Amino acid sequence: RKISYEDGLTQAKKMNAAAYFECSAKTGENVANIFLEALRLCLKNYFALHYSAAPATLRDKWLKEAMQEVRKVHTDPGSR
Repeated sequence: RKISYEDGLTQAKKMNAAAYFECSAKTGENVANIFLEALRLCLKNYFALHYSAAPATLRDKWLKEAMQEVRKVHTDPGSR
């Protein structure tokens, strides 16, 4: 079923969601991007929690490198 952007955003705010994305399960539009963003947020929190003594710039670098690897595997599963 289709919901409006405003209704989706309202629900995301009620749930204290870290982000709001629109997607279509029917067409698959934007679904992969949502999973990539969810993974990025998880990794960001992981690095902040487990490597809190490291400078934020270093944690950001690790996050960027990790996401580059994820995207590489996502676009070419044989690249592992």
